[in-house]
Amino acid sequence: MFVFASLFIALTPTQEQLVLIPAYFFAEVALHETSHALAAKAVGANVNTLIVYPHTQDGTFYFGRTDLFNVEQSDILPISAAPMTLNLLTMTTADLALSKVENKRLGLFLTVALMAVPWVDFTYNINNRRPNSDLSSVSNYSNINKTHIQIAGNVMALYELYRIYNHLNEFLE
Repeated sequence: MFVFASLFIALTPTQEQLVLIPAYFFAEVALHETSHALAAKAVGANVNTLIVYPHTQDGTFYFGRTDLFNVEQSDILPISAAPMTLNLLTMTTADLALSKVENKRLGLFLTVALMAVPWVDFTYNINNRRPNSDLSSVSNYSNINKTHIQIAGNVMALYELYRIYNHLNEFLE
């Protein structure tokens, strides 16, 4: 996460842009947790708590948290997978759209905001093996081995990292 923030700071060191770096990551946490909540509402579950900022609860650190009730077992998979699905859709859409961007500064900004930041969230979540993580829920409710999901997810993450690298090179020329 800090690698991309540092890269962005080094490339565009205005004070206005420096202020935006933490905002990207807070916005990503908000999108992540909101995607859980929206997926829950879509399947008829209820949202008890939606916390979109870093905190600790019962001695465990969370970037954010969504607590649900009235959730059917069969609905846990799409709710758990919602943030990773959103990240992949955001990165892919941005990747396609960036081929049309001619302004280098705008392209750099969009690469960081719409590809690098979701990439950090996706990569963190696909490798988070804690028992209450999204990865664990997806694995448990899809009956797919956690390691197999991680391998597939990391292949996608490596491809997206390659695309981020290409866009950064394009906009830094």
